[in-house]
Amino acid sequence: MVPAAGGLAWWTLALPVWLVACGLALVGLVAIFRRFERIAIAPASRPGTAAQLAAIGGTALSAAGMFAVAPIGLTGLLALRTEAVDGVPMTGFGALALIFAGVTLLVLSGARREKQLSA
Repeated sequence: MVPAAGGLAWWTLALPVWLVACGLALVGLVAIFRRFERIAIAPASRPGTAAQLAAIGGTALSAAGMFAVAPIGLTGLLALRTEAVDGVPMTGFGALALIFAGVTLLVLSGARREKQLSA
């Protein structure tokens, strides 16, 4: 029998079981995929300041665009609706433009890094 969510029994019995189960699943996934995450980078091949700034800016723009798309939604994109996102009026196309600009900066930062590695 599962205790009612939010009650004392749930906090003391069910929640720790769920946390342990999720932790074990995470440990298993990390063990499976950790070899694919290891990338050998020589100390001399670190990205330059411009590539780092482009990556930071691209990440920030992409996150801001996704933050702006969330309240607009698909129906807002299709209806060309304008929503106030934290007090700033934003159209769906403006939010998508932020995402596109962020992805472009991220791609460019990766291209700069590849150029540095090949030189």
